[in-house]
Amino acid sequence: MIRVIGLKKSFNSHLVLNGIDLEVEKNQIVSIIGESGSGKSVFLKLIMGFLQPDEGKIFINGTDINSLDERKLLQIRKNIGYLFQESALFDFMTVYDNLAFPLRENTDLSEFDIKKRIKDSLSRVELHDVENKTPEELSGGMKKRIGIARAIIMEPKIFLCDEPTAGLDPNKSLSIMRLISDLARSLKSASIIVSHDVSNVLRFSDIIALLYNGKLITKGTKEEIFKTNQKEAREFLMLDS
Repeated sequence: MIRVIGLKKSFNSHLVLNGIDLEVEKNQIVSIIGESGSGKSVFLKLIMGFLQPDEGKIFINGTDINSLDERKLLQIRKNIGYLFQESALFDFMTVYDNLAFPLRENTDLSEFDIKKRIKDSLSRVELHDVENKTPEELSGGMKKRIGIARAIIMEPKIFLCDEPTAGLDPNKSLSIMRLISDLARSLKSASIIVSHDVSNVLRFSDIIALLYNGKLITKGTKEEIFKTNQKEAREFLMLDS
């Protein structure tokens, strides 16, 4: 469902991504790990069409998104759930209105059906009776769950997560990654997670790829990654310590 070929991106002559190739199929979770500032979040923004690549192609369901005008790109985005690193909730809206926003903007659902969809989405992220709260009344873990609920409320076929465990303690990180994995499986979505949380990425991903110096230097299952001879990958994963 997602196919990336030869993707390159620079900022002010600084090469961030240098020829990325990646495919993600339906009902597959692919995680990209790497050091801070390695370009993981930039990669997601390119897939969303928030940024334009310098070179390369991004295909979503066979469509080259960089050849689309804004109207057609917006249609593609309706099938993509995006979890922002800081959840990116509107602080002037209640939880209800944060979740209703994409439905009101992109569907013809009645308010009755929107309310049902919100209740269901909150239940799926294991939250109840929070509809009238504002983001400032929520804990970090609850904000993350609301962000996930908003990302899945359109039943997306593509699910992108930007550092989903950032700022969370180990127990909450495990809980959030398990939740994301369960939801991705239930949606049968093509999912990409970018993260520095190596232990949980290894636990819940089908494929792991390491981004280093702008390239995905190794890709594979957990078992394949552990067998890699790639020096930088072994150092990053502390396989020889």
